Amino acid sequence: MYISHIKIQNYRNLQDFEMELKPFTLIIGENNSGKTNLLTALSLLFSQDITAFRNRVLDQDDINYKSIQTFKGKVVAGGQIAFPEVKIEATLAGMTEEQEAVCGDWFIDKELAKAKLTYVFHPRTGFNQYDWLSSQRDKIQSNTDEKEEVRHIDFPIKQYEYTIYGGNDPANRCDPYLRIPVMATISSGAL
Repeated sequence: MYISHIKIQNYRNLQDFEMELKPFTLIIGENNSGKTNLLTALSLLFSQDITAFRNRVLDQDDINYKSIQTFKGKVVAGGQIAFPEVKIEATLAGMTEEQEAVCGDWFIDKELAKAKLTYVFHPRTGFNQYDWLSSQRDKIQSNTDEKEEVRHIDFPIKQYEYTIYGGNDPANRCDPYLRIPVMATISSGAL
């Protein structure tokens, strides 16, 4: 099995990233172009290291900076807002029969040739977004400088949680301790 397609939204410098992969893919780029962030994003789904479970709960710095700034600007401006989410989707292909048994609930095509795993870091169920929004807007009422107002918005990172699910159904949650046998086929290097 290998990762045939990856889509990443709002993870570090990968705001809206999508890429097709082959059984062997070489990632080459300049320093700070996102090679390590791509591999770290994949580790949120596939790492077998015990620290991966702790690392799946992201810090504010792991959420794309532009997305957070846009969100804060909308909080200041008023009206409807959408809390930013980090989403990582990996499509799997080339499975053996043994691997198909593990991925049986994750298929996304009629031929049962492709499966998908998705990691989402999102506001937790039960988080009262209306109360949070009201408290933030009350806090900035006295400021007249919009840049100062944006700076005083507290991002609710402690109200976030992650979910990993298979297929196209968010209710089809995966056991976070499941070890998925994906071939290590991505290499990265600087120019």
